[in-house]
This record gives sequence, structure tokens and C-alpha cells, in this order.
Amino acid sequence: MLTKCMYSLIWMYLIFGTSIFSYAEDWRMWRYDANRTAASPQVLADELHLVWTREYPQLEPVWDDPLNQDMMPYDTVYEPIVYGKTLFLGFNQFDRVTAIDTETGEEKWSFHVDGPVRFSPVVENGKVYFVSDDGNLYCLDAEQGALLWKYQGITEDRKILGNERLISTWCARGGPVIKDGIIYFASGIWPFMGVFIFALDAETGREVWVRDECDHIIAAFIEGQKLANASSRFRGAWRLNQRQLAALMELAAWRDQTAQNQNIVRSHVLRDKSIFAIAETLPTHISQLRKVPELSDKLIRRHGERIIEMLDQVRSVREEDLPPRLPRPPGTAQQALINEMREALAQVAEELKIAPEYRARRKDFEFIMRAAQAGKTGDEVFPENLSGWRAEFVKPCLQKFL
Repeated sequence: MLTKCMYSLIWMYLIFGTSIFSYAEDWRMWRYDANRTAASPQVLADELHLVWTREYPQLEPVWDDPLNQDMMPYDTVYEPIVYGKTLFLGFNQFDRVTAIDTETGEEKWSFHVDGPVRFSPVVENGKVYFVSDDGNLYCLDAEQGALLWKYQGITEDRKILGNERLISTWCARGGPVIKDGIIYFASGIWPFMGVFIFALDAETGREVWVRDECDHIIAAFIEGQKLANASSRFRGAWRLNQRQLAALMELAAWRDQTAQNQNIVRSHVLRDKSIFAIAETLPTHISQLRKVPELSDKLIRRHGERIIEMLDQVRSVREEDLPPRLPRPPGTAQQALINEMREALAQVAEELKIAPEYRARRKDFEFIMRAAQAGKTGDEVFPENLSGWRAEFVKPCLQKFL
């Protein structure tokens, strides 16, 4: 039964007493609204009755290998949206968007494009918007399915083989969201080619602004992730000095990439214990690697020269370019304060219907706590990613703990 439901589209009407239908509110975009709350004020009836079903084949997700399945889970199942009496559905295997009559279950129209449609469409004011791996944002008439306009994020028409499909080098992998007459989406997935965020006038398709420095943002994010991984994966990493930490980060990143390329588990390349010992001692010769715990002669023969090469590169890095030392983990009292801040912020976010993924993260709370203890005040207490619209509810909520 579960398997069948995964490949079937089931539509229910709310029936009150007699055969009179009561239509629910529109569900115009993925997770209902621009805040991705996944919550509608519509109250369901006590009884729901099946009216019709349509069966479609299983979707073909973009990441189909075990190592990468968690990189983009948004196109593994159908994610319909509803506007009036029409349901809209994107197909990544058929490169199209289809409109379905909610009363009869019959297809009203389909619009085909030149690449997979991996995200839910958005509907607003009688228009349907969706993006595709061909790099375009499309705007259609919701009733007829006719093209009103389309916007190509990057005008260079360069194709690349991606996930067994010929797609745009700047495929649109940032699902559209609309708010206050502006529709937003993103193009590009490779940092070295650039990742771009666009804001367009939803009525005309006119470009309002484009953020074309996302490659720098992503580079900073990746570096931050390296630090976060070093902190969470290697116990005691906070004790390492800056050069030792740089070695740990490089060794861990190389190990993970090697394991992914060879489709093997990470520990078959290097164990965490070995990586930590190498980073801590910074050996200068292959012979010194034999003192490293759980590092066999076979692994030394296979990877020894590469390991020493990476350590030589780390030793050549200037002091000012080394990563900062990791902070000491919170103690018992500090962790209790973090828990209080998290609970208080969660309550405020729940009242404002802000999705969990847009609230503060654990490392944000730790940043706030350390900044306050260091005597910082005002905006200096809060990390940069809690500025902007988040600051409107985060700062007043957490100020009482400082």
C-alpha cells in the first residue's frame, strides 16, 4: 500500500453532510508560503472521501547514488500545488509541468521544457512560475498553459552533462518563491562557475536585482563547514593550534573526497584517530607515519607521499592565512544557558510561523554566548547570519539572556 501511494496522486474533497463540496484554501507554493511554514489556516473536516486518483511513474531524483542522496532531496516525490480548482505538478523525468482539474482528475494541459523540472511551481494572480535544469524561469497562464514570458538566468547557452542529462551549466536549482510581487530563484550549482540569485517582477519578468557574488559566499560557507566538521567530528580538536587545525581540515577533506571518488567508506582511507594523530604531530617524513595509530604499512604505501605533501603545503601557509582556533566546548552552565535561549527562540518562531530551518543554529547560540562573555555589546554579540529579517525577532528575544 505504501509503495502504491508513493507513485499515485490522491485528491480528496471535504464533504460536509451532503454532496456539497467545500474547497480548501489555495496551496500556491512549496510548503504553502514564502516562509516555507508548511501550515495552512484551513481546518480539515472530520471526514475525507476519496474522489479520484491518478498514477504516475516514480520520479528520477537528481542524486541517485548512496553517498549523495542527501544533497538534494526535493525531487524524490511529487510535490503538487493548488490554485482554485487546478492542481499543478512538475515532472523531472518528463521535463514538463501539468495542470489537473481537481474535480475530475483530468489533465487540462501540459507544458514541456528543455530540462527536468525538479521543484514545485508557484502560482500567483493567475500565473504559474517554475524553473528547470535548462536554466530558465517560466511564467505561464494558469488556465491555458500558454507561455507569457521566460527568463534565462545566465544568457550564455552552454550545456553540460549532469546527472545523466544534458543540462544548462547554470541549471536553475533554486526553487522559486514569490512575495510582494517579486519572484526569486537561483541558477548554478558549481561554485567555480558562479551561483546566482535573481529577483524579478512577477508580472513582467523584469529583472529587479541579481546577486552575482554567491561564489564568494559559497567559498566562505565551505570553509566554515570544514571548521564545523573539524569541531563536531574530532573530539578535542579545540586543543589544536592553528597550523595543526589546518592540517586536520585538509586531511579530513582529502579523505572524504577520496572515499567518495572510490565509493568506499571513509575509514577505509584513513580513520579519524589517524587523521587527528597526523595533524597533532605534523610528521615531516613517511617513516614518521609508522608511529601513527591504526595506520598500516599498506595505507602508508598507498597514501603516505600524498599525506606528507599535504602537510608540507600546510607548513608553507602564512600565519595570517591559517584558520582560527576552535573555541572550547560549552561547559555545563553554558550549555544550560544555550538550551534556555533555544527554547525561548523556538517559542517566538512558532508564534510567527517561521520554519525550524530558518531559526538560529547551535553554533549561533555558542557565538552569542562567547561574544557576551567577551564583553561585546549591541550587534557585535550576534553572528552575521542572524542579521537582516531574522534580527527583527532574534535580537529582542535573546537580548534578555545577555
